[in-house]
Amino acid sequence: MQRPLIHFAPAKGWMNDPNGPIYADGLWHLFYQYNPFGSEWGNICWAYATSPDLISWTRRGVRLAPDTAHGERWCFSGCTVPTPHGYAFLYTSVGFGENAARDRAVQRICASNRSFTRTRRCGTITPDLHPLPVTEWRDPFVFERGGARYLLLAGVMNGKGNILLYKAADESLLHWKFLCPLFSRAGDILECPNAVMFGDTMLLLYSSIRENRVRYAVGRFAGGQLAVAAEGVVDHGENCFYATNLARGEHGGTVLFAWLKESLLHGSSPDGSYSGCLALPRTVHLENGRPVYAFAEGLRALSGRALPAEGGAVRTPCERAHLSFRTRGEGEATLLETGNARVRLKVVSGEMHILREGTPCGDMREIVLPVRMTNEVEAVCDGTAVELLVNSCEAASFRFYPGDPVVTLFAAEEGFVSELRACELLPAPMADDESQSLRMVRREGWRHAGSGEK
Repeated sequence: MQRPLIHFAPAKGWMNDPNGPIYADGLWHLFYQYNPFGSEWGNICWAYATSPDLISWTRRGVRLAPDTAHGERWCFSGCTVPTPHGYAFLYTSVGFGENAARDRAVQRICASNRSFTRTRRCGTITPDLHPLPVTEWRDPFVFERGGARYLLLAGVMNGKGNILLYKAADESLLHWKFLCPLFSRAGDILECPNAVMFGDTMLLLYSSIRENRVRYAVGRFAGGQLAVAAEGVVDHGENCFYATNLARGEHGGTVLFAWLKESLLHGSSPDGSYSGCLALPRTVHLENGRPVYAFAEGLRALSGRALPAEGGAVRTPCERAHLSFRTRGEGEATLLETGNARVRLKVVSGEMHILREGTPCGDMREIVLPVRMTNEVEAVCDGTAVELLVNSCEAASFRFYPGDPVVTLFAAEEGFVSELRACELLPAPMADDESQSLRMVRREGWRHAGSGEK
């Protein structure tokens, strides 16, 4: 199967966490963890891309590279915050040393102009503002509430994985006061915390290293405390959908970004040239105290020919498609069948089981998500990347590497599926404009000063 052509991915090199997405001046601005020199993890910097619709993207190259002259080895994940004079990047800065990422990371503040073409380091947040030692301290995220700016960071404190809460001491974003652990989970290490407010209710997202997937907590946020009312899983695609980020859109809606891992059993790249892509951005809001999702509206612009759906099946070979259907009761369907591989969707006892078969190079663990008696299902298939939304409130993203062309897009047991619709999806427009990017990085000698270079 082909590499994804609808999901945003680097033309080459390694990609992981989306960083600092922000909507400004009619464009979405996205940064992401990137290795421009190889398809394995290493040389971690921030690359940059823009989009008018969250579907068509222009890759604009590296915008934040490690300051190796002053001992910085990697630029880990973070956020982008508007300021009166442009923007501030807050990110986890990791130096050299065997345990630097775990024990000695700091949070760096970097000022940028409005076009993101000039940046300068202007401040550092160190762990000495905590009353107890903190390790695994990473991934700053800033949000506003009641005219105040708050900062979230993940960290292990007092033997627990925590989302730690801070408050800005002034408008400079250089000085922060530690308030409390906002959320804790024993026996785990948490990453990539994000939060958005819906009135007095907070939706908190975090990535769990123990579960290798993204979870949420919902509750009232007041007085610097979160009273959790509900918890759950954002996406059931273990070892695939990870490291989320949130941003407000043009009309105040919230958009969810995430990394789709390759989920290969051996190596990081399907073909040695690239690794990783962005999940399709989703809108997110709360209904009855839990998050609901929808794929970005721009996906409709990629709709091509309608695919004939007869007798609960789409026999047309197609690797990029948008499907919707309704299931009722228990039953089984096949998705993306090739000569000797397939994905089975099996509904039984209130659960949907996603079973990948015949792909020995990829992760074939079973994915299970809760469903109802009647379910509305939406699926996007894009080469090796597949994403499902079920009843708008459950999601499952996964990778599928059959190696052979698709012969059947979809087929279901009689009476199990109704209202089946399918259309071919056209490749998303992708362009490259890396001026002022890699040339600058090479001129400064970063490639030779960093580690992990292949």
